[in-house]
Amino acid sequence: AFLYSRILVVDDEVEVCSALKGFLEEEQFTVEVAYDGESALSKIDEFKPHCVLLDIRMPYLSGADALKMIKLRQPDIEVIMVTAITNIKTAEDFMRSGAFGYITKPVDLSYLLKEVLNSLQHRKDALEKQKPTKKELDHLEENRKSKSMIHLLNEELFVSLKFPIDLIEYSHPEFACHCKNVSWLARHIAERLKLEHMRLCELAGLYHDVGKLCL
Repeated sequence: AFLYSRILVVDDEVEVCSALKGFLEEEQFTVEVAYDGESALSKIDEFKPHCVLLDIRMPYLSGADALKMIKLRQPDIEVIMVTAITNIKTAEDFMRSGAFGYITKPVDLSYLLKEVLNSLQHRKDALEKQKPTKKELDHLEENRKSKSMIHLLNEELFVSLKFPIDLIEYSHPEFACHCKNVSWLARHIAERLKLEHMRLCELAGLYHDVGKLCL
């Protein structure tokens, strides 16, 4: 299920990187390596790994700092810490910082493979939870259709409400011209003030004096 998943191996020991890369590629993963924390961050942006095997003790940027920066940039990347130090408190600290797991050196390859697969499954499950359900998608589509229909009805209503003034114009041209000028001005003032109901201001301008006709 996770063939060709992208794995980034980060370790300042070239031999370790080479050995882990060879093993993981035999398991049909796509693998890149980085020899320090700064290079790892560059690879995160370029390679976009699904899982990172991250050594704790590295020059320049430590594994602990690199972990925090990786999770800040790409929270959905699973990070497995790799170290020669066996310390429960250290492991707990890394887990609190967002690491998925903790593997000690020398690396047990069968255990490593199991952890990598578990991390990829965890990532998949987390991403699945973020996807909207069919019910949510149907609800969004329903809302979209409703808004589209409301917009259409509003357009038709607006045109219908302007029509009586067009009729009045035949018998009272000066009156209708005045109303249309006020309507135009009301619309532009509403736009400048960024009012929510600009169309209502426009209609109000059209009808503001209609009572004078004693209709």
